[in-house]
Amino acid sequence: MPHTSNAHQPRDAIGTQPGAPAVESTDTDALAPSTAADKVRHALRQHPGATAAELAIAAGVGKSTAGKVLATFASDRIATRSTPSPEGGRRAADRWYPADTQHSDTNDERATTLPTIPEPAHTAAPPTDAQASDRPVRLARGELRALVLAELRRDPDTPMTPGMIARRLGRSAGAVSNALDTLTGQGQAVRVGDAPRTFLAAPADDAQDGRTGG
Repeated sequence: MPHTSNAHQPRDAIGTQPGAPAVESTDTDALAPSTAADKVRHALRQHPGATAAELAIAAGVGKSTAGKVLATFASDRIATRSTPSPEGGRRAADRWYPADTQHSDTNDERATTLPTIPEPAHTAAPPTDAQASDRPVRLARGELRALVLAELRRDPDTPMTPGMIARRLGRSAGAVSNALDTLTGQGQAVRVGDAPRTFLAAPADDAQDGRTGG
């Protein structure tokens, strides 16, 4: 019986005998997504119902890149988007799903936990002109006392409380009360009531004596 050589017979796969099934590669690196589209597709499969920003983080690509890839997926009917109802008057971000995934607009469940998207830092806005105009102007030393005395003299027969004068001047009642005490000590104002504390402007002659008397 003639001898048949296998030297020139092709093998189906490396390391296998003729006729044996080929051994599939188990190299996980070859299966890992390589392009941005592959990465976004993989993230979409893992996180159906995520926003474009969340998918960008999960896929490790830029937000704009993820948005462009998702738009292409939508055109090619690879993915679908769902727009949730506005919350508090603000438009909610679109949710993305693989085209073959069943979902509802109210279903916001995720297959796995998504990475947290950091909230942008909020800085206080500078005051507007209107807000700045509501702030009392800083007065020079002794200027508040002069304003308080002018209010007393404007209505010399009506006893005034610190609160009344403070509201007229747009100043704090405590600062006005201190100014009234100083004016009383200088003889330019007279305290005429205790409960509540009320004041009148001192007569012109008494006020002059208070300023020059010591």
